[in-house]
Amino acid sequence: MLFRSDLERVFGPQSLGGFAPGGVRDGHMPGSAHYDGRAVDVFFRPITPTNQVRGWAVAQYLVAQAARLDIATVIFDDRIWTARRSSAGWRDYDAPSGPGDADVLAHRDHVHVDVFA
Repeated sequence: MLFRSDLERVFGPQSLGGFAPGGVRDGHMPGSAHYDGRAVDVFFRPITPTNQVRGWAVAQYLVAQAARLDIATVIFDDRIWTARRSSAGWRDYDAPSGPGDADVLAHRDHVHVDVFA
């Protein structure tokens, strides 16, 4: 994915996860782009004011470069941006309920980014 090398060129080495060639096998909600190998998570742990600023810098950069990098979705800090509804800007994210850490489900500790198929 082009955006991974682009992120490291702009922001330096990043803590990445949720990706495997051909897709991951588990650990994400049903229908996730992670299973198709189209998504990566950029981690900003622990959740601190400094890491929130860093996460938002990455999230905003990805949105600004979405057309060039073929980005479909960016989620961070309980907010979502999608290329298909880009004119609506950042919207509230309806985090899935269920077992697991609420901060992880709301993407407060990581930026989720996925690309078009």
